[in-house]
Parts: sequence; C-alpha cells; structure tokens
Amino acid sequence: MVVVAGINARNAVRSARISGYSVCAVAKYCDEDLKLYSDEYYRFGEINEAVNLVVRLCEEKNTFAVLTTGLEKLLREVKKKVEVAGNFNRKCLDKLKFYRELDRAGIVYPELEPDAGKLILKPRFGGGGVGTSFLGANLDVDDSDKSKYDKSKYIVQRYIEGETVSAIVLSNGRSAKCVALNRLLSGWKEMNARGFLYSGNVTPLENSRFGIDFSRVRRISEEVASLFDVEGCCGVDMVAGKNEIFTLELNPRIPGSLDSFELSYGVSLFDLHVKVFEGKLTPEKINLKPKRVACRAVYYSPGRVRAFISPHNPFFADIPSWGEVFEPFQPLVSIISTGKGSLNKVLERKKFLERLCLKVA
Repeated sequence: MVVVAGINARNAVRSARISGYSVCAVAKYCDEDLKLYSDEYYRFGEINEAVNLVVRLCEEKNTFAVLTTGLEKLLREVKKKVEVAGNFNRKCLDKLKFYRELDRAGIVYPELEPDAGKLILKPRFGGGGVGTSFLGANLDVDDSDKSKYDKSKYIVQRYIEGETVSAIVLSNGRSAKCVALNRLLSGWKEMNARGFLYSGNVTPLENSRFGIDFSRVRRISEEVASLFDVEGCCGVDMVAGKNEIFTLELNPRIPGSLDSFELSYGVSLFDLHVKVFEGKLTPEKINLKPKRVACRAVYYSPGRVRAFISPHNPFFADIPSWGEVFEPFQPLVSIISTGKGSLNKVLERKKFLERLCLKVA
C-alpha cells in the first residue's frame, strides 16, 4: 500500500491504482472518483492537518507516501518522520528565490520589475495561476489594495506573448529526462477560467504558431530539474516566444498534466516517479512515444449551481458529490477527451454537462 496525499489527489491516486498499488488517499477534496480508486480515503481541512494524518497512516501501514498538488511545502516536515518518494530544493517554492537561482545558472526567465511594457502581478508562493493578474505599465497602486503589492508576497514580471508549455521531467538528482511536452491551458474563457487560472493540458504538444524548438525546450526543462535537485517527477512550465524560451516555474511533484499524459502515452506516471526515485529506473533509459492526443480541461462553475455527475461517466473526472453546491468560478469538474479535435470534444462535453448535469442552486 502507498499513501497518496494532496489538495486534490484524484489523478495521482488513479495512477497509483493502475500501477498495481493499494492506495490510501489523503485529500482536502475527496471526489467521488477518488473514492472509487482508493482502498481507504481520509479528508483534511487545513493543510497543516495533513502532516499528522500522513505520518500516522504511513506508520500504521508501514509504507511510504507521495505528496502531490498543494502539499509540496510539507515535504521536509513529513520526511523527518516517514519515507516520502520525492525530493527537491525548496528554493523552487518561492518564485523570487527560484528566479535568482535561474539567473545564476544563466537560464532565461521573464524580467522582474521592468520599467515599462505589459506586466503581470504574481504571488511568490503557490501555483495554478491563482492570484496572478495583469498590471498597467506604470504600476499605480490603489490605496485600498496596497497589500496586493507587498513584495514579501508578490513579484511583478514582464508578460511574454507566446506558447505556454508544460514539460514532464523525471530526475534522480544526477540525470534528468524530459518525457513529454504538453500544451498548458490557462484562463480558458469557455471553461469559465478567469485571469491566468489553470485550465488543463493537451498532450503531446505537436505544433506551435511560434515555431518552438522542441529539443531546446526539453533541454531547458532538464536543466531546471537538475538545478533544483529534483528526485522523481516534476513539471517545468515555460513560455516559448518568437525568439526565446522563458522558464516560468517548477512544480516539484507529479504535475497536473498527469491525466493527459497517461491517456496519450498509455503508461503510469506514478509508477515512473517511484521507480526513478528508488533508483530502479534511470531517466536516460526512458524512451516513450505518444499513442494519441489527449486533453484534460478544468471546468469552473458558471454561477451558483448544483452538480449531478455520475462518477462512472468516462468524459469527466474529479467528480463532486451528487447535488454538491458550487459558487461562481469554483473549479467544478475536469473534462476529458482523446483523439483528433480533442479541444472541440471538450467543448461538446461542456454543453452536455451544462444541459444535463448542472442545476441552478
């Protein structure tokens, strides 16, 4: 058995299950399909509650843990007490420190505190586009909202026009291998995603209007993973402009592109993560090829609604409880599609969802 823990751990729990593990899930959101894939599941409220819960379950079951979305910062604390499959340099969790390390290594990233141009305000901690927004070039501050510009919490960065790419990298601390490139979707209006909110992935990334040098993107992602001593799986987000590739962030755990990757490549990323971390598989020996195009899109609530979605419907994932109420713009469900025209299929399934599965609350 393995303990898999995260704010939303459904996709990692599923991946562990198809790898042959019995799974004890620990999550803030215990979706209906998470319950289907896990042997046991436990819910936590505040993030700090997860530490004691994960440690207790690992000790009771004499097993190890894998920490996923939202629990990366707990790695050091949990690792003091039980075995955790995964490791990384904590500097990557603070974007300001992250960019300083990139600067020392000569890896390009969007300029910080530029004097002019299209600018972005971004939280130093966290991910998924939460709290990220555009700024005017003069950085005028509204007196009623000065806390937004607290430099201990935020950074200001140049906005780069280009193709946003998410690389999946496996690393053992000595060598790293990019095993897939994904198109990163953010702020997708058809999914009711505001600003830069994470909206999903399409795997593999096959073409780009910016003429991306895929081999260079892969190489940069491997350099970033190695620079921050990643052991296991991670995601490196980049934006490829017309003349340069800019590194945005490192997610030092199994990334959100897990669903689209596994549907595309037909292998368990969880299994690869554990084997690389344990030294049973070296990254350079991994050679995978996609079998199909796949997409996972995150659908946000269009208003105050109740959701009625079967956990057995193959078009959807992260299924909420029957009749659960969602407020406007809360993440509600993931929409899954495969094959050519995967984005159009997502939009078709969105119509089905809104017509038959959502009711005004």
